[in-house]
Amino acid sequence: MTTKVFSKKIFLNQNKKDSEMLKSFVEQLKKIFPEKEKELTEISLEVEKAQPPKAESPSSEPSLLKSIVEELKAENKKVLDELSLYKTKEEQRDKILELKLITEQKEKIEGLIKKAIEGKKIPAKNEELINTYRVVLDKNFEAGEKIINQLPAISEASQTKPAEQTTQTRKSENPILSKILERNQILN
Repeated sequence: MTTKVFSKKIFLNQNKKDSEMLKSFVEQLKKIFPEKEKELTEISLEVEKAQPPKAESPSSEPSLLKSIVEELKAENKKVLDELSLYKTKEEQRDKILELKLITEQKEKIEGLIKKAIEGKKIPAKNEELINTYRVVLDKNFEAGEKIINQLPAISEASQTKPAEQTTQTRKSENPILSKILERNQILN
């Protein structure tokens, strides 16, 4: 009885070559132990019943592996294509956002310059000065905005002749200083 259980555990799922060896071994045991012939016959029958399932032929294994590899390659290509599409969309989104940011920055600059011109802080006819403020605002908007907001409003006379007013102001404010400037020929 114990031999039967033992044989099931050992002989089950063995390949064909091993099962043939076990049959010959059982035959040998029958010769040695003739009184156990009945049990040994049962073991040999169980070995025949417990033939392992036929393994796939070696020629089908490579084709199976090839098909698995092909499936994995196709899946990998699909994932890479999706990733590439995602990257392209992200790059397009970044470009759009960058262009939008540049456009908004230019609008803010032009709005601030227009406000300064309307507030008579920058002369409207002086394109060189306006372009200088554009460059300053483009490089550092916050600092340029503070500079423009701190500018005093200019009067009509200073818009037409700023150099003459400056010299007259200097002469009239402090007569001693005007004499010193004239002597050192800083004026004119």
